[in-house]
Amino acid sequence: MSIYAIVRVSNPELMGTLLEEAFPGDYLQLQDDEWLVSSTGSAREVSDRLETAMLENDFGSAMVLRVGSYWGRATVDIWDWMQEKLGKSNG
Repeated sequence: MSIYAIVRVSNPELMGTLLEEAFPGDYLQLQDDEWLVSSTGSAREVSDRLETAMLENDFGSAMVLRVGSYWGRATVDIWDWMQEKLGKSNG
């Protein structure tokens, strides 16, 4: 599995709905317009899974970025989610 950051979302409310439909149980909202998504696909495949629904709803824009490594300060729930999805104990 890989983790992707979804950022610069122009319609955060709709993105939350789209992620629930496309990646149920495999996403975590960080802020109003930022999410993490866990997927076995590439960044393009993650984007493609969201794009059809985005176009149908006149969504706007978003960026999908693969997380290659990570470090920093965040709440325990974020680190726990990432460790669970990546299947390892640290970045």
